[in-house]
Amino acid sequence: YPVRLENDLEVMFTGVDIDVVSRGVPGEAGLGACTRMKREVAEVKPDLVLWQVGTNDAIRHVDLDGFKDCLRRTLTWLRDNKFDVVLVDPQYSDALVKDAFYFETVAAVAEVAREMRVLLVDRFEAMRELSAQRGDGFYLTSDNLHLNDNGHRCMAEQLTRAIVAGLREMLALTKRK
Repeated sequence: YPVRLENDLEVMFTGVDIDVVSRGVPGEAGLGACTRMKREVAEVKPDLVLWQVGTNDAIRHVDLDGFKDCLRRTLTWLRDNKFDVVLVDPQYSDALVKDAFYFETVAAVAEVAREMRVLLVDRFEAMRELSAQRGDGFYLTSDNLHLNDNGHRCMAEQLTRAIVAGLREMLALTKRK
């Protein structure tokens, strides 16, 4: 979805050249991302960091306290270094939610986002609603885990809406001050 996101954002912000750089590593858990992210963000110096986190952690049943601590430390580092962040919580599929731990991981990401005052894109709920309406096959490949073309389109649209809404809110707060 990064290419679609870049195109959608450039449509929303006419005349602004936007580059979406995808540095995600397939199958990586949060702890690996926490370690790698600081180095890569410092190198790229993006205006905004979109951090999609938690799916692989939930599948692997990582220690939730360690997971949340990792998120907090990395989000603190990003804030201290003046990087804006949007967290994207774990995805939904009927197969994934058969495990109760999966819900705990989704809740952990939301808890840390609230605590750290970071915008959270609730991918889990959006995908659950879409699944109820259309079934998982509408947006997932046959492995019931990875996004298909519809899933990438929906993800880019959801992120675009969240980023635009976040910017509008930030501008409104700036005007009030």
